[in-house]
Amino acid sequence: MKQIVQHLFAFVQQPVILVAEDGRVSVAAGLEKGGPDQQQVVLDALPNPTLLRSWMATQAPGALPQAVGLLPLASSSGAFRASIVSAICVGDVVRGYCLLLRRETVAGQEISAVEEVAALQGASAAALEWAKQNAVGIAEDRMRATFLDELLASEIADEQAWIQRGASLGYDLVKPHVAILIEATHVPNWPAPLLRFVQQQNITGPYAKREEGVLIFWPVDDPKSGRALKAVAHDLTARLQTTHPKVRVVIGIGRPGVGPAHWRQSQMQARESWRLGKEWETSPVTYFGDLGLYQLLTGLGSNPEAARFYRKTLGKLISHDDNRNAELVQTLDVFFVCHGNLSQTATRLHIHRNTLTYRLEQIAQITQLDLDDADARFSLQLALKLRPVMK
Repeated sequence: MKQIVQHLFAFVQQPVILVAEDGRVSVAAGLEKGGPDQQQVVLDALPNPTLLRSWMATQAPGALPQAVGLLPLASSSGAFRASIVSAICVGDVVRGYCLLLRRETVAGQEISAVEEVAALQGASAAALEWAKQNAVGIAEDRMRATFLDELLASEIADEQAWIQRGASLGYDLVKPHVAILIEATHVPNWPAPLLRFVQQQNITGPYAKREEGVLIFWPVDDPKSGRALKAVAHDLTARLQTTHPKVRVVIGIGRPGVGPAHWRQSQMQARESWRLGKEWETSPVTYFGDLGLYQLLTGLGSNPEAARFYRKTLGKLISHDDNRNAELVQTLDVFFVCHGNLSQTATRLHIHRNTLTYRLEQIAQITQLDLDDADARFSLQLALKLRPVMK
């Protein structure tokens, strides 16, 4: 873009400025002699977006790419009083404007042939450059979108190759990365608010959409803990709740993956943290490092022997509750929470002690386990702890 405006300035000997559709200055040439302060005075006096759009609206349909207009500058613009304007059209979309500044001595004259050619050629060249940049940007976005999926689906044999590939997309895979799985409902245009938040944190990390939500890998300095990201996740949640009162946020955070080969494990931890957090509904943010015993039990979630043990120990009791709308599993859980104290258990469940005794007899009959036997009680407690990771 810089070469375009410099070439135009050399041709027309008038300052040339390219501005985006929203009025932001992209690049300028021919204002260097005035010094930074004078340059800013001129830039502040350029036609605002409202004036530019109003001029654009006066053009006949289909004629905008060949239209050239004359618009005034603010009176405080120093030696310049007007600007020649031509729209930068990429397809059917106006991306910005090419402006040629006029000095006060010629401000009211008709647009010359040289000015018309320079404005139109400048707008046309800028349109081609922006189209090229847009095409490159789309290609990079597609590569970024597939990068994380490919990395997590691959058996990482050569980490250095993935590090180099990540670097070409702006990712520093040498640093540890923490997987974060973020679900947010009732948020319009999701995940755009999330991506803006990430950008505001000056973070560049790969992300991908998942059925559960958005999976993002967040670079960190600590290779042993991702606990610091709990504060970041709570900040994101608070912002979303402020702007979208009906939002429901569930965030699962894994441990750091040091090197791409360990990212898949961090992803599994984030997904498990998300799942348990969604089930427990105690906090919108769950960090895998806070799960305690569940960190060990998570590894048993896909273990066939653990699944058989779980079904054998609790399967009939769960089926009984489902079929009869009963609460025997909850009763058993509270019974163990109260360390087998019948009075405390009955109080916690808001039932009579005789009702509790009857339920415990039902539990023993259905499970074929003696609640007075230490091994049987341990088996039932372990099965109850396995329940969240078996769902």
